[in-house]
Amino acid sequence: MKKKDRTVEVFSLSALDLFASAMGAFVLLSVIMLPYYYKGKELEAENGNLEQALQLAATQAAEAEQKRKEKADELEQIDTAEQVTSSTEQRKLLQRLKQNAALSAKIEDLEKQIDSERRKLAKKPKATKKPKKKVSFRFLGLKTNKSRYLILVDGSARVKHFAKNLPQILRNTIAVFGSEVEFAFAFYRYGPNGPEYRRWPRTGFEQGGPEGRAKALKFVADEYNRMSGGSSTYDALLRAVKEPTESIILATDGFLFKKHNQGLGWQAIVQQVTAQNLTKKEINTVVIGDFFRDKSGTWAGFMNELRRRNAGDFKAIPP
Repeated sequence: MKKKDRTVEVFSLSALDLFASAMGAFVLLSVIMLPYYYKGKELEAENGNLEQALQLAATQAAEAEQKRKEKADELEQIDTAEQVTSSTEQRKLLQRLKQNAALSAKIEDLEKQIDSERRKLAKKPKATKKPKKKVSFRFLGLKTNKSRYLILVDGSARVKHFAKNLPQILRNTIAVFGSEVEFAFAFYRYGPNGPEYRRWPRTGFEQGGPEGRAKALKFVADEYNRMSGGSSTYDALLRAVKEPTESIILATDGFLFKKHNQGLGWQAIVQQVTAQNLTKKEINTVVIGDFFRDKSGTWAGFMNELRRRNAGDFKAIPP
């Protein structure tokens, strides 16, 4: 009997189908997986970056935790120091309260003593104060006991020319003013625009003493250099009697030119000034310069009558 031919063919159609199917499946899978291959590398890179970020974050977190612990330690130290300070302040406060309590007790005792002394004084009869006597003194030969003076000086060119000793007279007057008196100076003249009246100080009176005397000497020296024009004696006296002074000392040669005195003679001037002297101020007259040239005696007569009608004194000082 003839044996069948059993030749085995490796590459049959079935084998080809199998290989073709397997190869096709692999190709398909490769095609499908190809995009994800590149994405995998990107993911690996991203994972590496994330790991670095995590490590950095972990480092920062550790540093923050370290700082937190340090701050916590500092706060604890500050709290401890504040507690110590607070306890010290409390001790000081308690000590001050004790001191204040002791002082309050002393004050209360003193108030009681003062009240007791007041009661004792209230029982004693009050001593009546005696008024201070005004001290009389002399200057320029005038005797007075007033405490406030206005020295009225004729600032005309005539007086400057004939009364060469006027600066010394004024210095002697200033020298006697001590701290017990007040004084002021006024220079008057008839200038280009009419009567002028220059006063020192401008208002009020200066207290006597070294400082006041020094200021007065400077004013007198300045005004002596300014002396010029005629004598507006009437206008100056009317101003002077309205001043808040107790005594007026008029220093002039006594000559009155009617044109410079509102056309009045010396008798009318005496009458008007006396009438305007409502508070009865003392008016003293000091005749200076070349008054003895007046043979009629009207210059000295004017000065003497003015002081007599106003409770003053009279003095003549030759040049």
